[in-house]
Amino acid sequence: MGASGLVAVSSLITVLSVLYVYFWSVGNHRFEHMIRDLPARRFPLKCLYTFGLELLSKIRYGSTSQYVRKLEKCFRILYGRRDSAFYLHIHLARMISVTCLVFILLLLLSVMVNAWTAFLFAFAGAGGMVYYYDRLIYEKADRHLEQIRRDFPDALTTMTLLVNAGMILDRAWRATAQSNSGLLYKEMQRTSVRIDNGVSRAAALREFADRCGDQFLDKVISALLQNLSKGNRELVAFLRRMSDESWNERKHSVRRKGETASARMLFPIVLTFIGILILVMVPIMANGTV
Repeated sequence: MGASGLVAVSSLITVLSVLYVYFWSVGNHRFEHMIRDLPARRFPLKCLYTFGLELLSKIRYGSTSQYVRKLEKCFRILYGRRDSAFYLHIHLARMISVTCLVFILLLLLSVMVNAWTAFLFAFAGAGGMVYYYDRLIYEKADRHLEQIRRDFPDALTTMTLLVNAGMILDRAWRATAQSNSGLLYKEMQRTSVRIDNGVSRAAALREFADRCGDQFLDKVISALLQNLSKGNRELVAFLRRMSDESWNERKHSVRRKGETASARMLFPIVLTFIGILILVMVPIMANGTV
């Protein structure tokens, strides 16, 4: 960097630092209650989030963009429809707060090393932070869905056997929920607690389907709600049919994963073959040239 470049970047750092401290201090008074009860283990540096919360309140971001809708779907899977908007807001605030701070620190580093490369690296670092936080949520939602899909056929089969044995659906649901400690079973227990607290069975099952986030499970819950008014015999037949479909869906899922794994393995095999081919052809061509 030349002298003029150093002055320009230093001025930019000063302005950004002042704005960061200002928005953080104002946001700390307005939004401290929103971050107070967040667990520090899951939300490190949560004291910085008030900067992002204040900035979001100023720009009045909308939730109509495809990016925000995709994130909202992930948070609905992880936390349910009731809490998804809150955690989405916290996620955006966290991402903005940490990314802006990293950007300012990397700009300061570019002045210290006096290199334009470091200045450009500040933008790359900021983009990397955005990608990291979004990928964190997407992978967490994918793991959540994977656990739900893995346990669902077993849980549905257990509930079918209990209903077929004469147990009413609510008791069969509770017994199935207590039969295992997997994520799906915990969500079923949570649904039972919601019903005990006065939430209607239909609403609680809808919330359960939202938290699980699986299309096939949502289809099963919708059909289950339609069959609740029918007799126990028809309900058993429906559950058996859905159980068979869930096992078939699980087989298809395993097959798709196997095909994906095979496709991924093909790429390193091709690279290895090309490397061996180069090792063989280069000496031959060199000898021919000589």
